[in-house]
Amino acid sequence: MTKYYVVVASLDHVQAAVAGGFIQANHGKRGPMTQLKAGDGIVCYAPRKTFGGTDAYQRFCALGEVAEGEAYIGEMGDKDFQPYRRDVVYATGLRHADVHPLIDQLAFITNPKKWGFPFMRGFFAISEADFNRIKTAMQYAA
Repeated sequence: MTKYYVVVASLDHVQAAVAGGFIQANHGKRGPMTQLKAGDGIVCYAPRKTFGGTDAYQRFCALGEVAEGEAYIGEMGDKDFQPYRRDVVYATGLRHADVHPLIDQLAFITNPKKWGFPFMRGFFAISEADFNRIKTAMQYAA
């Protein structure tokens, strides 16, 4: 059964993941990557443009499907940081979609006044309907 997930990361980290054809979540923790199965849908949300920055972005910025294979440790220059990753085939031709017009349409946002709360988890499951709403917004974003 296909499942759908949101991964939260800064835009610069999402761009690196898309360029490398992988996903990692929650600072490279193993757990989220072992939940993913081939064919699952991933949507990336960037609260900020840069890691550690204060430059708000608040957009869905990448969408893809988990590829065959298992979680693996990504190669990094820093031997002390060994993040777990999964390979992902990212969709092309999508635009970045602002979260604000979607706040009242997404079921995982249960309190519009505190819409950012779900994203604080960094990695979480969403419904197929929410995934499709986000995908549609990314197809038609200005």
